[in-house]
Amino acid sequence: MGVILKYIFEFLTDPLSLQLPWYQEWIALWLIGEVAYRIAFEKTGIWGRGFTSAEKSIMHWMIRLPIYVVLCLLSRFIIWACDFVECHKTLSILIGIIGVLGIISIEVIKYRRNIRLQKEEYEDGFDDIEYLEDI
Repeated sequence: MGVILKYIFEFLTDPLSLQLPWYQEWIALWLIGEVAYRIAFEKTGIWGRGFTSAEKSIMHWMIRLPIYVVLCLLSRFIIWACDFVECHKTLSILIGIIGVLGIISIEVIKYRRNIRLQKEEYEDGFDDIEYLEDI
């Protein structure tokens, strides 16, 4: 059973490539395959209690294939992003500066809002104390 599922896995994942030199792609795909294998092996051990060996094998390959595909697509996106940054350095720096300024401005707005809310709570607390002193 495992041999058939391994053949199907190889057939479905063979077209996935990372567009790197052959030796780098071979190493990257080996790492991705190893991560997918270990995750599937661990999850099959956790979830597979009470199942037969064939059912565990099917479960293993059903977990392993989507993880492998997602990791390949994620790796391909990261490689594309690195190539984009390398080719468009000025644009990438500009986007980075805008992103940092956006994050800083959001944090400043949050900080000022929290200060205002704390001030309102502080002032509300004094109203209660003055009320108690009058009694």
